[in-house]
Amino acid sequence: MNYLPYEEHYQDKKAEKVALRLFYIFVYILLIFYGIMFVTDIAFNTKYRYITVEGLSMQPTLNTNPILDGDKYYQDGVYVLLTQEVDYNDIVIVSRPNDVKGQPNYTVIKRAIAFEGDKISIVKLPTGEYDMFGLPITEYRVVLQKKGEKEAKVVYEDYIKSYEEWDYIASTSYEGLRYDSDFYHDYIQKGLTTTATVTYQNKLSETVSEEVELFTIGSDSDTDDRQVFYLGDNRLGSKDSRENGTTDQSMIVGKVIYIVRDSYSLKNSAFGWFNKVKYFFVIIWNEIVDYFASLP
Repeated sequence: MNYLPYEEHYQDKKAEKVALRLFYIFVYILLIFYGIMFVTDIAFNTKYRYITVEGLSMQPTLNTNPILDGDKYYQDGVYVLLTQEVDYNDIVIVSRPNDVKGQPNYTVIKRAIAFEGDKISIVKLPTGEYDMFGLPITEYRVVLQKKGEKEAKVVYEDYIKSYEEWDYIASTSYEGLRYDSDFYHDYIQKGLTTTATVTYQNKLSETVSEEVELFTIGSDSDTDDRQVFYLGDNRLGSKDSRENGTTDQSMIVGKVIYIVRDSYSLKNSAFGWFNKVKYFFVIIWNEIVDYFASLP
């Protein structure tokens, strides 16, 4: 179609206006998007934190096949809810005193095992089986008597690095049983334990009762803060409450809510980026759902 000169000018001006309007709409959408992301990021970082996990103390739960970068091991990352309200078996971030490694804000990642008023022991208990020499086979077990409960129970931990590997830890004999050496020296030898009976089923489904030494968490604390006893899942490669003692609950930074597998190993790949961002939006979505669910 042929336009007259003034019609061509009109059509050109119309096209320019349409293009300019579309550009403004794009800019507005972009600004709104970045505004939402900015506000969301501020809100997110006041309640959550993303942490790259360093070290081997939480294997096999975290960093099962890490890569060595310098002198440190990395593999997985975690999203942490910033809270001091934690429960049994929560994976927690614990703030340590600055003089532990000479670093400010030094933290460790462990598992909360027991709390103030609970009684705990780490002891080798007979499995009901015998080796080729006819000697009884024993395995380390965490024995726990929760506050308010009348009986001490064996904690069966399917998340720890195998009992067989843990069993190579040096143990110390006391009253006919062998205890984790660090637990013995820091609690039993210092007279911080009392004797109690634990009843459990061994591998042959036999019911066995043993007299064990139990430490009452918080009994040696000089603070009013609730005490937490924590352990690493890799019992052979973890420094935790067995030798560092319990920690004040106020030293808990938060608890792990999502594990991002291979976030460090795949940090430069699209898959690693997607995996990390996926949980970010899952958290944001849960926050939105919780907000509207709380409305009257």
